[in-house]
Amino acid sequence: MDGSDEDGDGKAILVPNFLQANDWKFSRFAAFVLTLQTIVLLLIFLDGYGLVPLYLRELITFLFYSYVPGLVLLRVLRMHRLGAVLTTILSVAASVAIMMFVGFAINIIYLELNGPLPFMLTIMAISQVITLFLLLGLAFVIDRHCTHEPMLDVSPFLSAPAFALYSLPLVAVLATYLLNGWNIAWLQIILLLIIAAVVMAMLIVRLPSSLYPVAVVCIALAVLFHTSLVSRFVVEWADISFEYWSANRTLLNGFWPMTAMDHRSDSVLSVTILAPMYVLLTGLDLNVVFKIIYPSLLALIPLGVFCMARDRLGMRGALLSAFIIVSGTVFFTEFLGLARQIIAELLLVAVVALLLHKSEFPVNRTILAWFLAIGIVVSHYGLVAVIIPVAIVSSVLYILLGRRSITRGVVAKIIGSAVIFLAPPILWYGNVSGSTVLASMMKHLNQLIDGKGSLGLAKDLVRTLLFQENFFIHTWLEITSALVFVFC
Repeated sequence: MDGSDEDGDGKAILVPNFLQANDWKFSRFAAFVLTLQTIVLLLIFLDGYGLVPLYLRELITFLFYSYVPGLVLLRVLRMHRLGAVLTTILSVAASVAIMMFVGFAINIIYLELNGPLPFMLTIMAISQVITLFLLLGLAFVIDRHCTHEPMLDVSPFLSAPAFALYSLPLVAVLATYLLNGWNIAWLQIILLLIIAAVVMAMLIVRLPSSLYPVAVVCIALAVLFHTSLVSRFVVEWADISFEYWSANRTLLNGFWPMTAMDHRSDSVLSVTILAPMYVLLTGLDLNVVFKIIYPSLLALIPLGVFCMARDRLGMRGALLSAFIIVSGTVFFTEFLGLARQIIAELLLVAVVALLLHKSEFPVNRTILAWFLAIGIVVSHYGLVAVIIPVAIVSSVLYILLGRRSITRGVVAKIIGSAVIFLAPPILWYGNVSGSTVLASMMKHLNQLIDGKGSLGLAKDLVRTLLFQENFFIHTWLEITSALVFVFC
């Protein structure tokens, strides 16, 4: 499979590419951002008086706050010519991180400086406006001379195949509506068959290359919505109920009590800060935020996989790579019960995609990568516990293999890399929520080192393999497969 898919033969309809607005000349870019900000504030104001059509404010504010702040940050860091797909992924990831850090900052101002109660609509809207103006000011100082004008051909997005793709999430919504209201599940089954047929068709039939990322997002949304929208409540698995109450406590109190710890989800900004901010800014119910907004952000993870695979496998190979992620059961079941992991995984995919991209300004790319990495740290401790050891080992190997001899400078780089990777999570989880999460992580690490809780080789393991103990067949298969892999 290669990426030589030809675009359609129809007449091109070119418009300025708003997905890459960070590449526009500054005057047009600033006018674009300020116009959108004005519209958002006007919608919020009018919606308070019931003068806005149903869900218009919710949709526009969600798109704005999930995209535009990160787009301005890309402009500040002079990240240009990234392409529409990578720009979208980085903009959304950066916007989410900005929202978490801004919410955390005004929460600190309230707790330490007796500032205004942070989690109120007025305070949140003002803080976001101030942040946007500061970023625009930095962009003017740093990058006001960029004059690139990318254009977008919208004709493929107005074609019949495009509208067929747009209909997939709508069919998912209709299918769950029938299931919830009349207990009719046949449309759910038909939807999955349609999605499989769409993927097969796109692997066989040549379509405009710009439709492939659209297909990834639409298929991911359809698969996610066909699960998340079942019932009027959040899904009943994983930790979503604990996350719901962690976020709801912030809304009820009007602030986030950093030292309170009823559950581990109380220690992460992806739940305690981000979800309440979406509730206030969009006007949606917290239940809807977890059922629609977080799954919508999750749909960008397959898009990130598509972006990373596209240059190596071509359009069709990248589509298949993304579909492998979407078709995994965990993607549309367990993931929906782990809101904090959705945010952390989104930031992780953005970091990996960014590091695989060759930038004109490597220092700025590194700054953005670390900004997103810190967002991962404050989003989910579990992902941090997996990534940090791997990152440290890979950094050490990279430094050692790139040098012929080990000098003091090399040793300093190794120690520096380890400190940079370890310091943020230790500082965060050592000070938030009474260090409970950090203590739990250290406990599990000690158990791993001591071997406590594992199978005793002399007793349990041998008897399990010889069917002399009560066991589950899948446990026997897992242990046997692991031993075969290790010794063969």
